[in-house]
Amino acid sequence: MHGCNGHMGRVITDIIKNTEGIELVAGIDKYTKVPNEYPVFENIGACDVEADVIIDFSNAAAADELLGYCVEKQVPVVLCTTGLSEEQLAKVEESAKKVAVLAVNPVNGCGLFQYLEAFFENGISYKVFAVSDTKDIKTNSGISLTVDDVIANLKGHEDEFDALVFSCGDAVPVFQQNADKPYNVDLMQVIKTFGDKGKIMIGHCAGAMMFDFTGITKGKKVAVHPLAKPAIQNGTATDEKSEIDGNFFTAQDENTIWTMMPQVIKALK
Repeated sequence: MHGCNGHMGRVITDIIKNTEGIELVAGIDKYTKVPNEYPVFENIGACDVEADVIIDFSNAAAADELLGYCVEKQVPVVLCTTGLSEEQLAKVEESAKKVAVLAVNPVNGCGLFQYLEAFFENGISYKVFAVSDTKDIKTNSGISLTVDDVIANLKGHEDEFDALVFSCGDAVPVFQQNADKPYNVDLMQVIKTFGDKGKIMIGHCAGAMMFDFTGITKGKKVAVHPLAKPAIQNGTATDEKSEIDGNFFTAQDENTIWTMMPQVIKALK
């Protein structure tokens, strides 16, 4: 708890104390005279207690050190401090993991929106790129969507993102017929770049197959649609609903994404 001895820090301490399944393991506060059932450190750098997440109710002056610590240690933070400067807000945005979501055209809306809603609800920053020459795409069921950008504009900017989602759809069964389209050439290059850099790779249905085509799944177990299973040559396709192997998170289809989503969110947060 960052700012544990302030007013809100005391409120949160009491709430956690009376809540099952959660433990407050350490506090950070310049004022250390308040008795607590957990150790309190004067600054975040002095804290030697491991935690799954940091809750912050301190002040803007302490935000820079906190963000630096969280980035270095890769610890999620719930930042509740107000009055942050524009520079600090930009640093918060920069510190957060960002996800590039690839949406084929047409895309399976059920799969796509499972990712987007989960990211939105958990405060995970994302940007949707159409695997197309236009931002205007459709779902398999014919719903029109306008996404953030096209995949051509993701090339060369892979380092701005920490993870890649391949959202499958009816465009994939006819991929081979359109493999020479510029946006599909870009698709394979982007996938390979993300994979070669060891970034988090997420996909369902034929997603693992598309990853495998680029060779980045070598030595990895993947879940893939049964019809695409024979196409897996570099990785090892299993019959599981989903597989998590290192930086790869794959599911058989849109109906099994939920089986890996908690682990996906944890990795991104």
